[in-house]
Amino acid sequence: NENSVFIIQVVEHLVFAAGCEIILKWDGTGTGPPVSTNVIWQVGSYVTLGANAILQGTILGHSYIVFGAGAKVYGRALAESYVVIPAGLIDEVYNLKEIEEAAAKIPSPPSPPPS
Repeated sequence: NENSVFIIQVVEHLVFAAGCEIILKWDGTGTGPPVSTNVIWQVGSYVTLGANAILQGTILGHSYIVFGAGAKVYGRALAESYVVIPAGLIDEVYNLKEIEEAAAKIPSPPSPPPS
């Protein structure tokens, strides 16, 4: 249902190829489509979105997040170090306190497997 939360945890880095599209779909059996804030990409290292990539959800990058030219996120992008955003990408600014409270509810990422 529209209140479900999906947390995708990646131990290391995550790269979205140029032109890829991660779009939320709904099969019509529930009461409404999932919303971007209910899909969380939790990444243990860095995140890269290639040129013209489209992603829905909240990205939590442990180190940094880099957007390629024309890349779009319908959601939020949060990183501990920095986020590189090409000029003109941001359409709306969110309340920082709301973002911090939401991020505090996310469980820690899994530990990497032993080498």
